[in-house]
This record gives sequence, C-alpha cells and structure tokens, in this order.
Amino acid sequence: LFVCTDNNFTGICANVAFNVDECINFVSPFQDTISSFGPDAGFICITYTDNNCQGLTYTATKPGFSSLPSGINDAISSFQC
Repeated sequence: LFVCTDNNFTGICANVAFNVDECINFVSPFQDTISSFGPDAGFICITYTDNNCQGLTYTATKPGFSSLPSGINDAISSFQC
C-alpha cells in the first residue's frame, strides 16, 4: 500500500508491506497523517479511522485517492487488504 502524508502523493511517502487479510496498524509518521494512498494493482484495501481495523472505513482499489475527503483525511489509523 503506497501512502503519503500530503495530497497528490507528496510529503512523506512509503510503500507499506502487508499480508493479505491481515490488519496493520500504522505507526509514526503515518498514524493519523495520511492524505493520499493507493493499493497495488489487484488489491482492494480498506482503511480504518481506529487501530485494529475499527471505526469508519474507506475502501480503495488502484490507483487509490490523491486527495482524501474530510472525515478520513489525516484520520487513518489502520488498514487491511
């Protein structure tokens, strides 16, 4: 999962490794700071506003979202693909 702290895939960015169907909690510098993200081709990823894949959800496929809407922007804490 490619994540960035700013819109348009800018700021601090990283490819976050994951196992399919495993819940991953983000850590610094991405905990509650993600403004854009995109899953790899062939994956559906669900982001959550709370740790342990709880809270409000936002689902994405490739290419993802270059600008997250309010309510989810800077609020993502975990994900599962």
